[in-house]
Amino acid sequence: MLSMSLCYQTRADNMMVTVVKAENLPRNALTGPPDSYVKIVMRGPDGAEDDTRHTKIQRKTCDPVFKEAFSFPLPSDLFADYSLVVTVYDHARILADGVIGQVRLGAMATEESELQHVRRAVRHRGKPINVWHDLMEAE
Repeated sequence: MLSMSLCYQTRADNMMVTVVKAENLPRNALTGPPDSYVKIVMRGPDGAEDDTRHTKIQRKTCDPVFKEAFSFPLPSDLFADYSLVVTVYDHARILADGVIGQVRLGAMATEESELQHVRRAVRHRGKPINVWHDLMEAE
């Protein structure tokens, strides 16, 4: 599970995304608890990556605490067309980083909680809305 906060800042036309923490991330059978980090990608109407940010790596824990905030420019008239794809990775030093799970907010949302989180942030502008999301398989 992943705890995230969204806060739409009207004056700046920004969506503030705070990655708070994750819980119960799976252990690797060989290496133990993951070295996890979170990558946030803002995708436009065409699906292209418009902006990408990532947290610092939290080493050897199944319950990492991130508490990192990122601001994404997002005019309010474009909410319906944009997505935030939030992916939790296990950092690997030699091979490619492994995907643990993903949350898709906005136009690419697949779960009701993902849709409702953005809607609540838009409805309650200026107030952080914190929600726990189940991590889904990455697409």
